[in-house]
Amino acid sequence: MTGILTIVPVDEEDEFKYNLYLDEIDKTYEIRVGTSLDVSYNSIISDPGDLDENILREMHFEHNPETLKLYEECRRNLLTLLADTEFVAFDYSIEETYDYIKRNSILKNKKIIIRNITDLDSNVVQKIKSIFGDDSSCVYFVMEENENVISFQEYCDTINAIENIVREVNRFNFSTIEKIMYVYDFVRNRVFVAENSDEEKYVSRDLSSALLGEKIVCIGYARIFKTILNRLGIECRKVYLKSLQDGEDGHVRNEIYIKDEKYGIDGVYYFDATWDSKRNTEDNSYLSSYRFFAKTKEAMDKYDKGRLVDEAFPYYSDDIVEIFAETSLNELSTDMVKSINHIGKVLLGKGFINRFGLPPFSLPSFKVDKDDVLKKLEPLVEYFDKPLSADILLSVLYNVRKMQYYCDPERYPFSLDDFYTIVVKSGWDFDVSSRESFIYLISTIEERKKMKGAQMLRYSESTGLEKNIEQVKLTKVLRLISDKKDK
Repeated sequence: MTGILTIVPVDEEDEFKYNLYLDEIDKTYEIRVGTSLDVSYNSIISDPGDLDENILREMHFEHNPETLKLYEECRRNLLTLLADTEFVAFDYSIEETYDYIKRNSILKNKKIIIRNITDLDSNVVQKIKSIFGDDSSCVYFVMEENENVISFQEYCDTINAIENIVREVNRFNFSTIEKIMYVYDFVRNRVFVAENSDEEKYVSRDLSSALLGEKIVCIGYARIFKTILNRLGIECRKVYLKSLQDGEDGHVRNEIYIKDEKYGIDGVYYFDATWDSKRNTEDNSYLSSYRFFAKTKEAMDKYDKGRLVDEAFPYYSDDIVEIFAETSLNELSTDMVKSINHIGKVLLGKGFINRFGLPPFSLPSFKVDKDDVLKKLEPLVEYFDKPLSADILLSVLYNVRKMQYYCDPERYPFSLDDFYTIVVKSGWDFDVSSRESFIYLISTIEERKKMKGAQMLRYSESTGLEKNIEQVKLTKVLRLISDKKDK
């Protein structure tokens, strides 16, 4: 079994306790011990004392005899487990950890995990190098968006990869949604490839391995997208979806509250880089479709219907406020409570309803004021139902694609016909009169294409899109000629 010994700080009055945690599926264990760093490492691994029996009760072994058997076996061999741990983790500062290692030479043969570093930080890289020097290779991290521990080198490589794209985005004077589109194109420029049967699942799922390796699945896309946008100052969440089909895996995508004054955008939108990703290494057609870019909650739910359900936001309806108002507190479904709280968390940073304030608990300290919830909820629901028109999305696309074309004209489609193809493939709808919208709905596929083409030409004429595209192309040609002359 692979093990971790974790050393955590304790208050002076706390008891010196060892807690044993098992993962019988992955065949791993963790032993946590609370102590100051005044105690030698040899003392820690030679005298474990009593295990905290509270852990035994929490794990409910009475329902799993095999786990209980494994646990008892581990308890009998605790000294061996302590001595054989591959990793030793510290919830102490880098300086304190290094000083402890120097005083306990036995740790030179261990892999050291610094647990209090959970985010990517280039300053940490310099600090580790300056403190550990040539011993930096023994340092590992447990960090956000990585389920597996990563080495110091992987930490450095992850930071470099993320910071490179952040610097690239920041070269341009992009608005919020423009940054999102640019990063979306970067993330989906990967072919969906699951891990092999003999590989660990984290290979395609963890931020570092998905970013730096060849394997990536939906959660890998979502983690990379989230991490880059967060580094750009844009709060992005992962959305976990449960499969409604027996035997099928769930799915992960992203959710972002976007406030972009340049385009008058102020709403919550969903992004699925997996479903919009590159199909194979030679594929470039993915750049001609944004089917799952900035979709509303209702639009995404239509795609998911009967197959997937959003675990955090399972119940959505235009009438959610009215339905909540007409439903008594003791009849509220768990799905509705989850959904109402999710709306609050996304837009206000906190939920509205504490489950302990509802029947059967109804604890006075968590009492739910229904009128207060309705007052806060009502103005927020509309944020999840603000579809972006083709008029807005084409403007965003032009401003982003223009810069992409300047950088790599061979790769990025950039003509009026290309933009029309994107509108059609992405299912973008122009702002039109209600009459024109009705005619479009009752038309045949061929008639719809003609109508969409006419709308595209009308948009191009009113905004000067085609003229602007040709000017960009001319500017690029002149730059290339100038560069050749300089050479």
